[in-house]
Amino acid sequence: MAALGRYGEQHAETFLRMFIDDAPKQIDAIKRSLADSNMAQLKASTHGLKGVCATIFAEEMRQRCISIEQACVNKHLNAMPALLQDLERAFYDIKEFSESTFSQPPPGARASRPLLGCCPENSDRGAAMHHRRWRCQEM
Repeated sequence: MAALGRYGEQHAETFLRMFIDDAPKQIDAIKRSLADSNMAQLKASTHGLKGVCATIFAEEMRQRCISIEQACVNKHLNAMPALLQDLERAFYDIKEFSESTFSQPPPGARASRPLLGCCPENSDRGAAMHHRRWRCQEM
């Protein structure tokens, strides 16, 4: 993954974990916009996700976002379900990659303890997922 080379393993892992925690919310926002037939919001939500994908070098997802944006511009709404399915599939590929690549707990995690508040660097949106996964602080 290109992010490993650009940011280093520790930072790439942090960015990727944050992305995996947040991307499903962004994909849900895209789906809601489509269900509401709100093309402006659909395009804006997709554009935002595309930018995040570019930042972490999630090229397959970025390409799917571009396809959704183009379908919005060209008003090809009947193409959207398949495009969204492709976007979700690309996300799950990244999630699977992350889980297989970063299978060890981050430095300082104590695998035998329950969760919460242990790591200042994980006090962002990815904190809940981090703590559930690595069980690094007592409640």
